[in-house]
Amino acid sequence: MVFTIIAWLLVLAVPLLPSARQLSSPTDPPRISLLHWLFLLAFDPKNIWMKIYESYGSIGVLSVPLFGKTYIIMGPENSRPFLASKDLDLGKGAHYLLGNFYPAVTEHREGRKEGRRFAQEAAARPLASPTFTKEVEASIVEMLAKPNWSGGFVADLFAETWDLMLDLGFRHFVGIDSSFPQLQKLKDMFYLVDPEQVMQSPRMWYSKKGLVEETQRNYQKWADLFKSAVENVKAKRVVTGDKRTPAGAESNSGADLLLRVAEEVTDETGTVDYYELMANFWGLILAAQVNTQANMAWLLLRIAAEPDLCARVMAEQERVLGGRGVPLAEVTPTMHDLAEMEFIDRMLAENLRLVGLSFTSFRTSLEDVTIGPYTIPASSFCIFPHATLNINEQLHSDPWTYDPDRTVEFAGGIETDAKEHMRVKLGQGGPHSNYNVAVWGLGKHPCVGNRFATAVIKMFISTIVRRCDLTLVKGTWPQVPRFSLGTSKPYNKVQLRLKSRVY
Repeated sequence: MVFTIIAWLLVLAVPLLPSARQLSSPTDPPRISLLHWLFLLAFDPKNIWMKIYESYGSIGVLSVPLFGKTYIIMGPENSRPFLASKDLDLGKGAHYLLGNFYPAVTEHREGRKEGRRFAQEAAARPLASPTFTKEVEASIVEMLAKPNWSGGFVADLFAETWDLMLDLGFRHFVGIDSSFPQLQKLKDMFYLVDPEQVMQSPRMWYSKKGLVEETQRNYQKWADLFKSAVENVKAKRVVTGDKRTPAGAESNSGADLLLRVAEEVTDETGTVDYYELMANFWGLILAAQVNTQANMAWLLLRIAAEPDLCARVMAEQERVLGGRGVPLAEVTPTMHDLAEMEFIDRMLAENLRLVGLSFTSFRTSLEDVTIGPYTIPASSFCIFPHATLNINEQLHSDPWTYDPDRTVEFAGGIETDAKEHMRVKLGQGGPHSNYNVAVWGLGKHPCVGNRFATAVIKMFISTIVRRCDLTLVKGTWPQVPRFSLGTSKPYNKVQLRLKSRVY
């Protein structure tokens, strides 16, 4: 399928090929040969961005049929100028990338800052609940009790973490749990509004218009389900006599956030815009689901495949959770305990470095932007491929080796860097502190949900490794696609064998 698409792109690209490196003026970036890019996409996809970086320099422009012109900004020299720029807009970049696959909703009344505030609050609220870790643990233990775990054989690890993370996302972000009769339908429909799934459909190439129309119909169906969920939460509160206000500071539940957002999208006539409500939670669930569930699976399979990693994780669990007078498997970690699990932090950062190689930060320029000697015109679509940091041999010796003890040159503030050169471990100083490590977002748009995601992933790893001995089934190491919108998810089934851990 990939080679068929590349062949069609080559046919459409013939008029573009002769002018591959012509420059109109000294301030225009070099034009990247589409033929070269397609060759790398077909035969060396994991190195595609580093090869482009090495061949054309730190900025280039690529014209792709059916998609248009893209400015590609690369390498550690441009990480801070790109990611910290106030003139490069993430929201407009997302709309450009997703096009008509984006929910067809007008921009929120308070604009982008309000949307970001909503995301920050939604990600922070669950962590403030004193029962958060107990609830997450209960969901994981419930998963372990299912036949495909309790029977000692997991047939599709990434499918399992997908289901688990959807459960956690709807419970903690949206406040919808198993008491909502249509919860399973709501979860099942997420596949149909997940742009990573939809835009990889073969229909993109022969029936895009029909695929867009179908996706927009599915957004409306999803909005109708959210309407039912709001009505369900309100009805339960009437029955239980719960008089909390949705905006009340005393509550950290997703249900309160759900009702508050419903209030915010209610007009003066009392009509609730459930489509806009859905669009708010769609972005939140998408951001949590795409990366968090994949990283859960990646870390667990690495532990299952490498006994030395497993031994180090268990040693950390003993250090942080041991000596409490109960069996280690029965301890429920607190948020403070999770913060002490520094080795899992480094495992996660190193995993993100290696399994998001097709991931790019995308922006649209609000005005002419100058980076180095080149000018990017206003309203241009721009990307920064993370691979030009994450597998760059200027920054990482032996970049393809998974090494949680890896160090990297620190690049923070310009003045700080000029005063002191130092190497730090991945994530040291905070997940958004080092412009040489693009794993949790940087600059103007760091990932606001990284604390939630990290806490959930740590709970997942801690809960399982303290209960189970794990082995990766031979021949099921992940086979990843050429492109993904986030952390790579395999097209094969990753399988585990497990048995109860004996102390």
